[in-house]
Amino acid sequence: MLFYVLQLVLIQAVFILFYDRFLRRESLFNWNRWYLLATGLLSFFLPLVKIHWFEKPVFTETLKPVIIGSQSVQTQLSGQITSGHGNLLLYVYVAGVLVMSYWFVYKLYQIFRLTKTNEIIDYQHGIKIVLLQQHREAFTFVNYIFIDKDLYQNQNLPILQHELVHYREKHWLDLLVFEILKILFWFNLFIWFYQKRLSAIHEFIADKQVLKQHNFADYFQRLLQEHFASRQVSFINQFYNPSLLKTRIMIQKKNTTIKQTVLKYLSFALILSGLILVVNACNSKTSNKKTESGIEQIDHDTVVHLKNGKKIQVKVVDDEDITNDDDVEVAFQFMKNPPVYPGCESKTGQELKDCMSHKIQKFVMRHFNTEVAKTLGLKGERVKILTMFTIGKDGKVGKIKARSKYRSLEKEAKRVIAMLPQMKPGTQIEKPVAATYTLPIIFKVED
Repeated sequence: MLFYVLQLVLIQAVFILFYDRFLRRESLFNWNRWYLLATGLLSFFLPLVKIHWFEKPVFTETLKPVIIGSQSVQTQLSGQITSGHGNLLLYVYVAGVLVMSYWFVYKLYQIFRLTKTNEIIDYQHGIKIVLLQQHREAFTFVNYIFIDKDLYQNQNLPILQHELVHYREKHWLDLLVFEILKILFWFNLFIWFYQKRLSAIHEFIADKQVLKQHNFADYFQRLLQEHFASRQVSFINQFYNPSLLKTRIMIQKKNTTIKQTVLKYLSFALILSGLILVVNACNSKTSNKKTESGIEQIDHDTVVHLKNGKKIQVKVVDDEDITNDDDVEVAFQFMKNPPVYPGCESKTGQELKDCMSHKIQKFVMRHFNTEVAKTLGLKGERVKILTMFTIGKDGKVGKIKARSKYRSLEKEAKRVIAMLPQMKPGTQIEKPVAATYTLPIIFKVED
């Protein structure tokens, strides 16, 4: 999850940087609006995009880790070790979501209260105008246009026309989407940047529509002369924003050609392609080492072994390639009927995998000799043992390997794995085949 968040932030940073550098000052406002919407949402899916020729196949099935204490037997069916730090991060995240949710609801309540304490006019096509009595401001939310009563009656400044553009274009929906994303990803500042830039684009679009019917100089001159209030609500379209006013004036004078913008979007397409390649390369590199319980990284590049111990080029075998050759092992992921541990015969799919993991966990914890640790003087330490074994075509466990800092623990792990009962072998096109498993063992030596 952390790696996903880091990729998300990096991708959004690149998108925002490109927008600020090449598109922000262009006058094709609708193009910019859709760029911000598309890239803002696309960034959440890009880290999940998989290009198969980047992926390195995973060939062993990793069972859930076994956790053994020297004084008591422990079971961890989830396959994860929950650390204090992990809990703290979760609490901080949930607290942030709750605070942001409360603030969002509070701002909605403020808007709702305005509809209850002020006069409402049914305008047209379901639009309602809320006439504010003591608020020198104007803004739009959903189908409500909130506007000061005096400003509404002042026909010289076409504020209502401006706000009607926001309504027709459904600008409030853009801002609301990013408001929800801000609640869920409150720690990601780039979502806030996206929303701020979208709000500015909305004002540019509305100004441009109004200026088709009004004189440029008169419109902005009157805007500068009027006194407005500004409401700090991020998901409404406000007519007046003092920090944005100068930009609104300058950008309406600019005339961008479609040819210029197309060239910039073509360059963006190259950047997007490069991002997809980089993300997939990073995902491929990370997937080659899978974190087990947050403490052990396991290399999964062993699928097929010869009897002499040499590795051969891995190839996903088709059904017609399955023979009676004892040298061939089929990757668990491509095996139609995986091995079955005694007592798991009634299970299928994920339940079969979970049953097998659970029973192997219990078996190893019951037979592992915890006295071995005492001879090593390992009190207060946590020792990692990585084991690998194959369930052969006859259902027996073989080709057992173990890796640890301590040879005596490796030897003990091999001894216990060798004691595993005979299982029902995996099959492919009704022929028994061998399959390789990885089993992490975490030995917690109590004080």
